Amino acid sequence: MSTRGASRKGQERSEAILDAAERLLVDEGHAALSLRGVAQRAGIRLGNLQYYFATREEIVRSCTEAFVSAGAASVLLG
Repeated sequence: MSTRGASRKGQERSEAILDAAERLLVDEGHAALSLRGVAQRAGIRLGNLQYYFATREEIVRSCTEAFVSAGAASVLLG
């Protein structure tokens, strides 16, 4: 994940962006994911999103890492 926005508010904003990206991925698929679409879904301006995630690939990578982490935690915790 991007190191920008390391404050609590910044962390919350990053999580909101990733939540919006995950919903967009589920609803419309990987091919439809765009920075503009994620920004709209998150209710923020494109420039604000790009402060946290400069590229679509950064968002996809962060979503993937979160998904894998959640899956690993689920396996470990039973």
